[in-house]
Amino acid sequence: MTLSELQQQRREADKNYWDNRETIDEWTRHVLERITKAADKMSDFCSQRARKVNVSDAVIRTEVIPDLLGYALQLANLFELDVEEQYQQRVNEVRAKIEKR
Repeated sequence: MTLSELQQQRREADKNYWDNRETIDEWTRHVLERITKAADKMSDFCSQRARKVNVSDAVIRTEVIPDLLGYALQLANLFELDVEEQYQQRVNEVRAKIEKR
């Protein structure tokens, strides 16, 4: 499945199940809260690893990464961006900066 197809799937899911927020501000606040929770999970994982605790990466693999992709797709839909196009543009910008070094 392409990013564009995933974005369309996310758009349909949000319309069918989560379209109860009326403003872009409410949506972005909600997405930010969810991103923060994902970052907390990553922080906990990193903290445990730094203390040499033998911790599974299952939460990162099964929750954090898929959730972050979903949040990126939601934001792209909110701001009416083609996520695939924007991602490729960003990759090219970063590559160009690295090559200038």
